[in-house]
Amino acid sequence: MYFAGIEGGATTSHIVITNEGGEILSRSDGPSTNHWMVGVDECQARIMKMIQDAKQKAGINLDIPLTSVGLSLSGGEKDMDVIIDNLHKKDQHLSKSYHIYNDTQGSIFSASNKGGMVMIAGTGTNCRVVNPDGSTYNCGGWGHLLGDEAGAYWISNRAIKYVFDADDNLEHPPADVSTVRKLMLSHYKLPQRQVTCSVGTCSVKQE
Repeated sequence: MYFAGIEGGATTSHIVITNEGGEILSRSDGPSTNHWMVGVDECQARIMKMIQDAKQKAGINLDIPLTSVGLSLSGGEKDMDVIIDNLHKKDQHLSKSYHIYNDTQGSIFSASNKGGMVMIAGTGTNCRVVNPDGSTYNCGGWGHLLGDEAGAYWISNRAIKYVFDADDNLEHPPADVSTVRKLMLSHYKLPQRQVTCSVGTCSVKQE
């Protein structure tokens, strides 16, 4: 029997395949598997490729289905039945069964079968507590447009917004923004914050 576990984030994902004794046979990495960000079809395609790559690394014939795959995915709450059905339809040799939860659930039960609390702080953020009786409570995890406070996207967005607000004289920043401004311009390869563009050409607007 072979088992696989996938931890899927908003930026990167990881898979591990073990045998029935818990011995790790292979590991593999992949891109984001958050279906809210990449779409259901792309999410399924990435999951399939990760499993196939990990099976090959483990020396498992692609025609031999895994016993079960557990997926702990960022944003993995809704549309999960659709993903499971399509995985079965597209490749019956991939795995006999699938179990999908969000990324908080998988982290908790990798440490304890009696529940606990986990705080996800990556590209986004999410927090969940699972009580011994199985009841669950969530805080956050609403995505970068509505929440994800203290996540990498939120931090970057706030830092860049401080630069723009300071330069536009809208709001005085809580700290010096010169380093953030330099890093921002360097990352986007811009000599100045603002450029003007017409058809086929762009020029720097001196400020």
